[in-house]
Amino acid sequence: MATTPNRFKLGLFLLIALVAAAALALALGVHLFRTNTVELRTYFDESVQGLDVGAPVKFRGVTMGVVTAIEIAPDRRHIEVVEELEVDELHRLGFSGDGTRPPEELRAQISPVGITGVKFVALDFFDPRTTLRPELPFRPPSNYIPAAPSVVKSLEDAAMRAIERLPAITDAVAAAMSRLERMLASLERDEVSEKTAAALTRANRVLASLERVTAGFERAGLPARSARTLDDLHDSAARVNALLDRLDGDDGLIASASRAAEAASDLGRSTTRTSRELESTMRGIREAAEAVTELAEALERDPDMLVKGRAKARR
Repeated sequence: MATTPNRFKLGLFLLIALVAAAALALALGVHLFRTNTVELRTYFDESVQGLDVGAPVKFRGVTMGVVTAIEIAPDRRHIEVVEELEVDELHRLGFSGDGTRPPEELRAQISPVGITGVKFVALDFFDPRTTLRPELPFRPPSNYIPAAPSVVKSLEDAAMRAIERLPAITDAVAAAMSRLERMLASLERDEVSEKTAAALTRANRVLASLERVTAGFERAGLPARSARTLDDLHDSAARVNALLDRLDGDDGLIASASRAAEAASDLGRSTTRTSRELESTMRGIREAAEAVTELAEALERDPDMLVKGRAKARR
């Protein structure tokens, strides 16, 4: 009798669980049915090992959608990855229209999840001047997000470039080593080491001589004398400055000499005028003397001239 109620309870519990599961599934289906999504495509020129269908598509850690397909591109080199993303989230990222026209600076990149080897598609904005749009050998569709190389791909490319340059680097190192060996051999032939040792010995001798000379200066008290000489030079400079102050200025000797020169110049000009006047006066006196002389000669020749008149004398 006790077994029948237990079976009834167990059946009732299972029935309730089935109803709850069906309701949950119905709710999830309705939610998924109401979600407005759009498909976008990206073409990667690298391995997508670790990226599987159902992997998340994230924008800086925020899930935007899932990967729905991974196929080979028409050029049989690139890998085509189809992402199903929510239109509302795409509009928030700056997509225009129906969500199939991404912004110019948006790029898709494959990123790993820790060290597990699992990968996902990461969306982010890159500078279009440094991260250019990859050139595809075919025409991409309108719902196309350009790809950016992953960190692993960048490291692989850098390693490949270094490996390609390795022979040139090796040749350059070998040439440098050969040149160094030739230089060392030339130094050995010229006995540079012995000459260097001799030069160092002479330098030590010169330093010792300088030390002795310096000690002699100190014993002779040259530093103190030099200080006194500098003080005397300072005093002399002060006296010269004072003398220059006396010579310079409006009341200085130079100004006084300039005024005296100007006065002498004025005196010279006055003397010149006086000399011209004196010369004119002497010329008049000389002319009067000549006239008196002529009159005296005329009286000697004709004593009656004063009586006869000047007209008769002329006749």
